[in-house]
Amino acid sequence: MRKRFTIKTALILTAIAAVVCCFGPRLYRRTKYINHYHRLTEQAAKWKRQPHHAEGYTYQAGNGVWLMVSTAEHKVADDYSTATYAGATPDPKRFFVVPPGKWVDSIDDVFATWDNYD
Repeated sequence: MRKRFTIKTALILTAIAAVVCCFGPRLYRRTKYINHYHRLTEQAAKWKRQPHHAEGYTYQAGNGVWLMVSTAEHKVADDYSTATYAGATPDPKRFFVVPPGKWVDSIDDVFATWDNYD
């Protein structure tokens, strides 16, 4: 009788599953937000991050929630319905994401955060 699967097959399938689990969510978000990803990356590259000036990007998701990313911290309402610039100095490298009103390190992290609210 011949074996159907060998240990080599199991290792290859495990490696493929690991790659899909590692890169799958990131690729899914990139395709889900493809138009916003390109616009946000272009705009973020042009942001000057000057003191007492907030630059940002806002759009309304399909479920009606307004999503925003900015260079400076905003005061956020409890239900995330409004976000007001607090006059804080912009962070030179990070992005402030609303909702949930927290700092993230990269544009990929912005979309990963928004994915929880969209």
